[in-house]
Amino acid sequence: MRQGGRKAILLGYCVCCCHLVATIVASVLGSQDRGGEPWPNAVAGGLDLAGKGDQGGVKAKEAPFRSSPTGEPSGRPRHRHHHDDDGSGRHRHRSQHQHHHHDSSKRPNAGQGRWGPYFEDPENATSVSVPLGGSVHLNCRVGMLHDKTVIWLRRREDGVSLLTVGDATYSSDSRVSLRYQYPNNWRLHISPVEKPDEGTYLCQLSTHPPRAIYTNVTVLAPELKVVDEHGHAVNDRYYKTGSTIELTCRVTNILTPSHVVWTKDDGPLPAKVTTTGISDVTAGETQSQLIVPRATTLDSGVYTCAISVFSFVEVQVHVLNGEKQAAVQHDSWGGSSGFVEPPPPWLNLLCTILTNGYLRKLYHSLL
Repeated sequence: MRQGGRKAILLGYCVCCCHLVATIVASVLGSQDRGGEPWPNAVAGGLDLAGKGDQGGVKAKEAPFRSSPTGEPSGRPRHRHHHDDDGSGRHRHRSQHQHHHHDSSKRPNAGQGRWGPYFEDPENATSVSVPLGGSVHLNCRVGMLHDKTVIWLRRREDGVSLLTVGDATYSSDSRVSLRYQYPNNWRLHISPVEKPDEGTYLCQLSTHPPRAIYTNVTVLAPELKVVDEHGHAVNDRYYKTGSTIELTCRVTNILTPSHVVWTKDDGPLPAKVTTTGISDVTAGETQSQLIVPRATTLDSGVYTCAISVFSFVEVQVHVLNGEKQAAVQHDSWGGSSGFVEPPPPWLNLLCTILTNGYLRKLYHSLL
């Protein structure tokens, strides 16, 4: 019995020793498969410290829990994420952040709405000069418009006018239209350009608050005026029959050499009318004189001085019969002023006699 008990005890002790040796061998082999890292330092749960503090704009974040070979969740972060500065996890996260930041900074107007519409052209005011009678295209390139709308407005001293909304034209002027140019240019087209088209044009987005770019349009137009023989600008001029009509058309700010054309009542001049012209191309000025000798009532009408269909000036001429001695002259420099020709001498004498007789009677009656 004693020998049997001793054998049992020795057998149990041997089994324990074998189990211990097997455990140690298994642990060593598992450590080599993990790259030589001791298990307690290799796997942990909690915070994944991808960097040192907040350096590089990347903050520490909570990492997912991992399981140990025994199936138990670990409670500490893996050391290679913390100490390995060249770890792919940290640098990959940081490079993605930097790439996103770079793209957002390259986009125009990035600070005014990350995903909203933006103008591809500078938002500061620009200026455009166009000759009278020409055409003008005002660009408005908008990126990421989405569900917003592009609106064109014109602002002048007399108020603000709505021109277009989207691709629809709201202006009653047929010269104004919207001509969309692929991929994102909402161009406003005006042709032919007239002098009243001067002003500030706004391309506005229907955002909140609204955003707009401004374009100042200047129309380059020559200046025309008609002056009489005294050099005064006139719109209406009165003459007696038999007198000579002398009108001079002065044109300044000429962009290109131009020829002055006179017409009467939108037709050719009568045969007896003569015109002479003097041009100074260097100074950008020219003038033409119109002369009508021995004027009659048939010479009354509208005389027009023009250098193009867009640049002209008109003057109304009235020729009165000899029986109608009253003449009224309307000049732009002096407004409207009336004058009566001096009466004949006999009428002056009669008025003097009658006036003196009346005053004499009045004097005696008072005495």
